Amino acid sequence: MPTVSSFHELIELARLKKESILRTNMERFIHVIEFKNGYFKYRLATNAPNGLQTSIALFLQEQTFKKWEISLSSDPSLGDLTIKQQEQKILADQLEDISKDPKIKNILDGLSNSRFIGIISEEDLQKELVESEK
Repeated sequence: MPTVSSFHELIELARLKKESILRTNMERFIHVIEFKNGYFKYRLATNAPNGLQTSIALFLQEQTFKKWEISLSSDPSLGDLTIKQQEQKILADQLEDISKDPKIKNILDGLSNSRFIGIISEEDLQKELVESEK
């Protein structure tokens, strides 16, 4: 019987159980206010799909074999950024930092209408190169 002590553990459990729609919806539409084993308080994003809160409650109960106290808030000032928003913020911050680098700025200035659209790690680049050579 799995113990779920954090929202990230819940996301991981959904991934392991191949609940990709639930996992994706939680990453995109849940603003966590408080999470501990047996208790989950959150706010839904305005465009969250109908029934998401029921799906979460059922999944938690089915996977942990216990009833959870779940509290839903409508206060827009409460809750963390969604996981997707957190990822987008990290990427935007990285792109801003890179764009300020004088060497990168010179390269971009020399190319008309160019901008950064993403960052890839050296490890991921190597994997892509290996895949493209097959």
